[in-house]
Amino acid sequence: MSRKIAMAVSAAALLVFLFSLLYPVFLLLSKSLYNGKTFEPYGYIRFLLLGDRFYMGLVNSFLYASIISLGQLVPTVLMSFVLAKFDFKPKKALYLLYIMVFLVPFQVLMLPSHHILDFLGLMGTKGAVCLSQIYLPFGVVFFTQYIKGIPDGIVESAQIDGASASKILTKVILPMSKNILAAIFAIMFVDNWNIMEPVIMFAGESSNYPATVVVREAIEQNSDYIFIAGALCMLLPLTIYLAVKNFIRGNIPWENHEPKE
Repeated sequence: MSRKIAMAVSAAALLVFLFSLLYPVFLLLSKSLYNGKTFEPYGYIRFLLLGDRFYMGLVNSFLYASIISLGQLVPTVLMSFVLAKFDFKPKKALYLLYIMVFLVPFQVLMLPSHHILDFLGLMGTKGAVCLSQIYLPFGVVFFTQYIKGIPDGIVESAQIDGASASKILTKVILPMSKNILAAIFAIMFVDNWNIMEPVIMFAGESSNYPATVVVREAIEQNSDYIFIAGALCMLLPLTIYLAVKNFIRGNIPWENHEPKE
């Protein structure tokens, strides 16, 4: 009896939690299609005809998300391979450092990032935003655990056959890791699509702003379009997530396991 009560309480708590997550999305979509009196899907068209600022914002959002996410994959793959399959003294300390940086909020890194970007002469450019985010260690923390799940015997067999470290990475590790890399890229893309604070700090001119920042200006011009703008900003990352949700659900390595081929 007590077990049934515990299960009922757990189910009720889960439903409350799911409702708190899904209600804002439902409200956003319903308000974007209903003006308070009638069903009006043509509001999207009128919003898109307001001007080219939102289009430029969408382009900037896509550029930031694509460039930063692809840039993050390169150090993710290289560092994860080194940390997972090479033995050297400071390896554990280096991985612990990555975890610590992963847990540090952007506000802490903002000032040193500003000094570095200013020294490089990149302040006020799109490059400043991209460079400030490329070396974030999110992917390294998770991809390292995945590579650890690949049997050492496979790597040792490749070494016996005379394969170099670069060939082991490109011919063995990467083909076995394409699913998890797709999942990590999708998470990175969605996260970088919603980028805001680095843009405000480092982008400078408003022509460099992504859709998340441009929407605020559109709202100030006409508050009737607040929900439409939000729905449009959500559309692309939601589409990407739906396309790779099985990869994300089945391949995020919380602990060592046999990788899926």
